[in-house]
Amino acid sequence: MDWTAISELSMKFETGEQEYTFTGPRHSIGLIISLQPARDDGESAVVPVDTLIKNSTLIDYIDRSPLPESSQDYKWSYTKKDVRSYGTDGGTPQFKFRLYPPIDGRTPTAKTLGIRVRTESGKDIFSSQDGAFFKWVRGTIRWD
Repeated sequence: MDWTAISELSMKFETGEQEYTFTGPRHSIGLIISLQPARDDGESAVVPVDTLIKNSTLIDYIDRSPLPESSQDYKWSYTKKDVRSYGTDGGTPQFKFRLYPPIDGRTPTAKTLGIRVRTESGKDIFSSQDGAFFKWVRGTIRWD
């Protein structure tokens, strides 16, 4: 197996920030993910961006539960469809998901998110409270 690890990982909203406030119920925002696949020896591995997208899942930063992969009215959710591949940022592959807040008023009004990436070897690597990486983004809902 060539791709067994990740040497770099970052997440940010398309605004360039780690935190974003949703101000309307049908609002969504792009979430840009940069990650560098690596081999066991620490050297970079070349992995197609489409494979990185397929093997990446947005999760709750605290308990690692996956977010639904569709736009759902009553839960925090995200979509991979219509994902724009950004290619590389100084050599690090990048891609974008769309994040949607819940609209029902019963779901928590803030959510801290991380990511799970499954390598070619089947190993899950987490960016979470107790993961290998501590990168996160936070969405907050404020309907004025």
